[in-house]
Amino acid sequence: MSRTVRKAAIVFMTTLGCFACALSHELSTQSLRLLLEQEQHSSTSLQPWAELCIPVATMLGCLLSWIPLHFLGRRSTLELLSAPSLILGCCLTFTFYHLTTPTEPPIPHIQYSFLLGLCLQGLSYGLTFVASPIYILETIDEFSLSLLLITTQLSVALGVTVASTFTIENSTYFYHLVPAACQIVCLVGYYFLPESPRWLLLRKLRVDDAKTALRLLKEYSTADYDVCKELADFQKDDERFKSGVHSAVLYLHPLLIAVGLSCLWQLYGLYVYHFYAAWAFKFAGMSDSWSSKANVTNACVRTASITVSVVVFFFCRRSLPHCVLLMFSSGLATVALTVTGTCFYGFSQGDTWSTSVSWLPVTVHLVFECAFWFGPGSQAYIIAILMTPVPLRPTVSSIAGSLHWLGGIVGLRLVRPMINTLYPFGTFWFFAGMSTIGLICIVCLVIPELNKTELSAVKKTQILFLKGRAVSEGEESNVTAN
Repeated sequence: MSRTVRKAAIVFMTTLGCFACALSHELSTQSLRLLLEQEQHSSTSLQPWAELCIPVATMLGCLLSWIPLHFLGRRSTLELLSAPSLILGCCLTFTFYHLTTPTEPPIPHIQYSFLLGLCLQGLSYGLTFVASPIYILETIDEFSLSLLLITTQLSVALGVTVASTFTIENSTYFYHLVPAACQIVCLVGYYFLPESPRWLLLRKLRVDDAKTALRLLKEYSTADYDVCKELADFQKDDERFKSGVHSAVLYLHPLLIAVGLSCLWQLYGLYVYHFYAAWAFKFAGMSDSWSSKANVTNACVRTASITVSVVVFFFCRRSLPHCVLLMFSSGLATVALTVTGTCFYGFSQGDTWSTSVSWLPVTVHLVFECAFWFGPGSQAYIIAILMTPVPLRPTVSSIAGSLHWLGGIVGLRLVRPMINTLYPFGTFWFFAGMSTIGLICIVCLVIPELNKTELSAVKKTQILFLKGRAVSEGEESNVTAN
């Protein structure tokens, strides 16, 4: 197997794993919602906490992911924990639907096995959420934004789109086997992929295995010298963060930036927009079929926006256009929040202009979806990983990922109380103010760090180029002398 094929296999397997996790996450959420809506299938003792089992399990998967990443390895975490957990969870969910009927209440033990299956799927999603980008960056490219957008964000968006299009019903419970089948393919494929050479050297001190993994993944002009030099660079990076007060400061700075970027996703009021999505389509005069499928439209817009961002950042790899587009998309989302709040304020005051432009809420809604998923929605967590020093990525990513999901749980639970307290226009204006704070943070904190990351990547590329040129000149001089 050539190096190009091996790297393509890594990208494909991680992309397929993220797609399967996102698909199972959405299908499980639909199944749980369907179960709680049917009174004969739900128990009143389960309802207060059953809705939180999936996001809480995902948050715990992110929080605990640094343990297997440290002791098992990057690829082994996906192979031995994430894939089996998702397969088992999907099979338990399928078994629950297969053993129950819509007209009879399920046996309590079977119902608890259903919740266990949902928790296992959420745990797998959290592990994949953290482990996949780290495995990609340590085996293929340390600074590839477009590659991470494909393997994590675009695959998740495709999973959400498929799950929103083909929804779970009592007659389509076999859909739960589709993510399991995808993860079975990943489980077989992971066996033939190499482990992260950085982890092999720094955590298990398996120098020969690390050299073998590097030779399988990268092409060197002189095998022994370049491999040993890169292994020595791994050790130098790791020793900077092992002890001392200076290492604590180096650890705290990327942690705060990563946590801030992970929470930035929650400052744009996405759940409030989704809460009013069906109303916006219906207010524009569209049919009930359109308004009932507002989540499908949102998922399609999300997929299209992330696809455009992948294409743009694949060709524009400099930090300047990246920063400009990130600021523009964030500012456009803030403007959309402000305009939507103004529309709702006009509705509350009985203004005639607000009712004459019935197309405005749904138009602003689509503009917000495009701007959010092109910019902060798809890039915040990836930028947090890229700006974190390589030795700190497993720990920082697990903390930032868990806080990201914790913010999602809190934000989703606070939507209705905020609307009842601040009214719809006040809620949208509140998130417009919060997104303005997020935009200021992007300008003051994120953009300088992006420039530093690009500078370090350029320096590393230049060093590798000059080193390869010196080696080739040395080989040519040796041939001439001989």
